[in-house]
Amino acid sequence: MRLGFSGQFLVIVLGKVFTIGVGLLSLRMVTEVLNPEQYGVLSLLVAVQTFFGLLFLSPVGQHISLNAHRWADEGVLKHYLSVFGFYVVAVALLGSVVGCFAIGLSQFGVVYASSGLAIFLAILGATLNGTYVWLLNLLHHASISTLFLVATAGAALGMSVTLATGEGAAFWWLIGQALAMLGIALVARGVLNKKVANVSAHAQHVSYPSKELLAFCLPLAATVAVIWVQTSGYRFLVGREWGAAQLGLVALGLQLAVQMGSVVESLAIQAVYPAFYRRCKLISDERSISCAFSDMLNVLAPIYIIVAGLVVATSASLTKVLVSVNYPGASQFLALGAGIELMRVLTSLLSSAAHGLRDTRILLLPACCGSGVAVISVAAAAAANVGIIWALYGLLLGAVTTLVLTALSVAQRVSIAIDAARWLAAVAVALLLISVAAAISSHSTYFAALANLALFGLCATAAALLIMWRNDAAARLLAA
Repeated sequence: MRLGFSGQFLVIVLGKVFTIGVGLLSLRMVTEVLNPEQYGVLSLLVAVQTFFGLLFLSPVGQHISLNAHRWADEGVLKHYLSVFGFYVVAVALLGSVVGCFAIGLSQFGVVYASSGLAIFLAILGATLNGTYVWLLNLLHHASISTLFLVATAGAALGMSVTLATGEGAAFWWLIGQALAMLGIALVARGVLNKKVANVSAHAQHVSYPSKELLAFCLPLAATVAVIWVQTSGYRFLVGREWGAAQLGLVALGLQLAVQMGSVVESLAIQAVYPAFYRRCKLISDERSISCAFSDMLNVLAPIYIIVAGLVVATSASLTKVLVSVNYPGASQFLALGAGIELMRVLTSLLSSAAHGLRDTRILLLPACCGSGVAVISVAAAAAANVGIIWALYGLLLGAVTTLVLTALSVAQRVSIAIDAARWLAAVAVALLLISVAAAISSHSTYFAALANLALFGLCATAAALLIMWRNDAAARLLAA
């Protein structure tokens, strides 16, 4: 039975609440099961996984998203997804081999074969799960997609806790995540095959549009690989210079910031991005792309700014509630991580304009410059033998560089209409939250921290709703 709009909306909201809750619970559980050193090892395993995902798989996934509606109408989507599946397996095999050597060179005493298996399954499971579940949402089956997201979140947490409890090894945690994602992906694939049109008679003789694919994906792959250096690659240098335990604290603080940012970003991906892609179907109509991009920017950017301010303001309370006592001092890394995460999500938002134009070359130079600044800054901090907090300042400087240069590059191709009043209001709300939090005393008990989170969360939500009230850009996006 097909759900109406209100029913689908309710399923999506409840599903998001559940997945957000499971994601936050996962942070608590992983810090209970793994000590800081093992969490540092886990961050290296995930860094290898994300490298191969970003370099070889994410650009192809973006290309599939942009063409999914057309391919589904033509009856060739299943055929192209089958080809993509074999490609994912090959990339996962390559990643597992390279990962064994990369982790081994980091000298953390990881069991190489187990690490390779974890990386292989993680690349395979995360890519296939993300592809099939996302396509269901993109092809107007949002409620079904949400149910698969819920199933993935719950199964991943259950599998990881079951496998990692006892030995407390990082690779068991990642294997649990991967097996759950892979299992749900296979089910989602079956549902997707029933929902899209049958393979057309000529589909088996249709070759993948390799020229179009390479023109779109090569610049994007180079860009995301360079971005990986400042978002994940730094972990190898930090781990070698400051040790796995310190890496674990840094990685946890940054991951918690990412988790908070992804709460809003995941809602945007499910609710706003499909409308943007639908409005970008006419490649030659750059005016429509500019209007769609400006609308998305003015809807999402103010919300991202408020969320970043909320995370900084409640960093001590968040770590009190969500992190084990085995990770002292993580709150200072979370506060800086919120700034880095804000730069990342804003850069990602700006990058969507290049995706809509099918011209990802404009993203490469900003990414190279930002990553170069980040690497030089972290290396300088290591050479000066200063505290690890200075490495995070270097990452923040690199993220700011990437954002500024990306904005300048995009502005040369797309006419951007900024709703300055809403942006300034969001900045004012963020600064007010941080100022109030700094003025009041810290909350040492668990329940006091919960009350603090509830109070600041309600204030931030009310402010965001007021800023979005009577927003014409949001109305145009929802009507797309």
